Amino acid sequence: PLFRSDLLSRCIGILSPLTAGAPGILEGVCCLAKVKFYSGNVEGALETTQLCLQRDSTYADAHLLLAEIYIHQKNFSQASQSLELGLSYNFEMRENPLYHLLKSKILHDSGKLDEAARMLNTALNIPGVRKPIVGQKKSVPAAAIGDRVAIFLGLA
Repeated sequence: PLFRSDLLSRCIGILSPLTAGAPGILEGVCCLAKVKFYSGNVEGALETTQLCLQRDSTYADAHLLLAEIYIHQKNFSQASQSLELGLSYNFEMRENPLYHLLKSKILHDSGKLDEAARMLNTALNIPGVRKPIVGQKKSVPAAAIGDRVAIFLGLA
């Protein structure tokens, strides 16, 4: 598991009945998939993410999570396909630092180190990556602290 399992178990205990009762709330379904992934239930996370995409194939967060799961499984070609498919539905995915971080990992695996570094440098120019945005507007996705750290470490 990537995080404390007791907290994640409680989250799953809360999210599971909520998403069963309101399966159309994709944010909840995707959040459940992330919790499953972080708790080490990779297959459950994959299944839940694919279910989310069956309900709405344009949901960018699910494509990003699917790519993250595939990268974890060392399935870089599937991860790349998931990013490209998500991007074809929603070009705003390029404004999410996680997109650039995942794309960089895929490029790094294929030996394209210069392109991977360029992708991380592009991520640095996204608002909220170098410095967190205070009083953030809804139109700018929040850069997670872990993604910000990974971007900086990738460039180190």
